[in-house]
Amino acid sequence: MASLSFRIKGKGEVVPILVRFRPSRDTEFSAVTPFTIKPENWDSATGFPVEKKTSLLSLKSNLWKIKTSILEKFKVDSGKIRIDKAWLEDVISYKPETEIKRSGPSSDLVEYFDFFLSKKKLELTLRSYQKYSVIKGNVIKYENITGEKLKVSDVGFVFAEKYKNIMLSKGYSPNTVERSIIFVKTVCRHANKHGLTLSKDFMDIKVQSHKVTWPYLSFDEIEAIENAIYPHDYLQNAADWLVISCNTGQRVSDFMKFRRKDLFMDIDKDISIKMLDITQKKTEVQVHVPILPAVERILAKRNGDFPRPISAQKYNLYIKEVCKIAGLNEKISGAIRDPVTGKNIEGVFHKYELVSSHIGRRSFATNYYLKGKFDLRNMMEITGHTTEKAFLQYIGKKNKSGARGFYHSYLEQFGSL
Repeated sequence: MASLSFRIKGKGEVVPILVRFRPSRDTEFSAVTPFTIKPENWDSATGFPVEKKTSLLSLKSNLWKIKTSILEKFKVDSGKIRIDKAWLEDVISYKPETEIKRSGPSSDLVEYFDFFLSKKKLELTLRSYQKYSVIKGNVIKYENITGEKLKVSDVGFVFAEKYKNIMLSKGYSPNTVERSIIFVKTVCRHANKHGLTLSKDFMDIKVQSHKVTWPYLSFDEIEAIENAIYPHDYLQNAADWLVISCNTGQRVSDFMKFRRKDLFMDIDKDISIKMLDITQKKTEVQVHVPILPAVERILAKRNGDFPRPISAQKYNLYIKEVCKIAGLNEKISGAIRDPVTGKNIEGVFHKYELVSSHIGRRSFATNYYLKGKFDLRNMMEITGHTTEKAFLQYIGKKNKSGARGFYHSYLEQFGSL
C-alpha cells in the first residue's frame, strides 16, 4: 500500500519541506515541495506544521492538497506508467496561494525568492534548493536587524556591503558571505528577466574570494592510516573508506555507494585494468575510476567487497578518530565547524580535527597534481571536474602551464636565461 509523509531538511532559519513517497515497501522517492518553513514551526511527530499557530493553517492545507493529489494520481497511473522521482516531481504542481493571487512576480525580494524557487524547483538539485532557502533566511535576518523591507531594486553596492558586515558580525566565514551574495545576484538577474528593475549600482557589487587553506593527506599519511591498528571494527571500516576515497577521488555521496557489481575489467594496450563504473550523484556525470593497489588490498581482505556503508555524519565523526590514532597530530591552520551554530571557526588545530569527508577527494587531486607526471585531463575525468580552472581552485593551486610552457620555449630558442 502506498504511503506518503513530509519532512524538513537543513539547518537554516528557513528550510524546504520535502515529500517522501513510498509506492511500495521496497521503493521510495523524495522531492522538494514549493514550500518552506522555520524549523521551530515544524512538528516532526506529525509531519506537518505545529497545530497551535493559526498562521500555519494555510501551509498545512496546501500540504494536504499535495498529499491528496499524489495519492489520487498514483491510483490512476499505477501499472500504466513508470512511477519514479520524475513522476513525483511532475505531480507536485500545486502552487502557493500567494503565487496564484498575483498576476506577476512580486518586487519584494523575499517573496521573489519564493517565486524563483517555484520556477526552478524541477531544475535545481535538492542541495541547491536548500542553499537558496538558507540565503532567503539570511535576507530575512538582514531585514529584521536593519528594519528594512527589501525590494529587488534595492540590491546594489550599498546593500551588499551592509549585508556582508552584518553576516560577518554574526560569525559567518568571509567566503560563505561572499557566496551568499552570488546567490542573491542570481535571483535578482532572474527577476530582471521577468520584468523587474535592478538597482543602478547592481553591477558595482563585487564578490571576492578569501583564501582558505584546506588540508589534504599526503601519501605517507594515507599509508599510516592504512597500516594503523584500530581498537574497534567501526573505526577499521571508516579507515578503509578513507583510504578508498584518497585513491578514487570521489565524494562521500558517491564512494559510499561503491559495490562489487560496479567493478569491471578493461583492456588497454594488452593490459587488464580493473575499474569502477559510477555516475556521480551531484553532477550526474558518469566516470570510470581505476582500482589502485591500496583499494585492491582492501577489497582482497574483504573477499572482494567494499566496506560497510555508513552515513556521512558518522563517517565524518569516525575518520577524525581514525586520523588521531594514525598519528596526524601536527598543528596546522584551518577551520572547523561549530556544532551549535553550524559556522566555521578559523584557527590552529590538530590535523585530525580538520579531517572531514571531503579530504579524500582533495587528497587524490592534490597528490597526483603535485607529482607533476599525471595528465590533468585524465585526473579531471576521474574527479568529474569540467574545467582546469575548477580543478585548480578545488586544490588551491594556480594554473602555471602558460608560464611553464613559455619558459621551456625560451630555453629551446635561446639555450639559457
